[in-house]
Amino acid sequence: MTLRCPCGSKIDGNGDGERSRNFREHLVREHGQDRDALRMLEVREELGEEVTKGLLAMEMEMRAHLAPSTRSREEIQKDAIQCGGLTCVSEFPMSREQLEEYAVSITCPACGRKVGGDDDGELCEALREHCNGHEELRSLMVTRTIPGQR
Repeated sequence: MTLRCPCGSKIDGNGDGERSRNFREHLVREHGQDRDALRMLEVREELGEEVTKGLLAMEMEMRAHLAPSTRSREEIQKDAIQCGGLTCVSEFPMSREQLEEYAVSITCPACGRKVGGDDDGELCEALREHCNGHEELRSLMVTRTIPGQR
């Protein structure tokens, strides 16, 4: 599977781990990032996926009081309207991004979060949006002009 860095360069790799390590090396080599500042990939790998997901879920619950719900968003909003517009955000189900449920993904070496989508195109777009959210990466991700095939 090949994805594109927001700058346009191809990042090759089989699976999340290899793609993530190759993306980190690309950031160091091509974008001048400090390797020590991009350690969250290793931290996440050392912790393991179960511990990491537990910590992320705990952080979400503490920050936004979110918890999985058995009711749909539409049911919660309909009930809120009937009750005068009041609803507790804890009833809203956690999003796909919060649960990190993707068909294809990459782990951000800067923050350790999974970024992904259903296919290569969605993954590339999600990576671009994610990198725009990192102050230290946004200015480095200037799109390059890639010559067309002849």
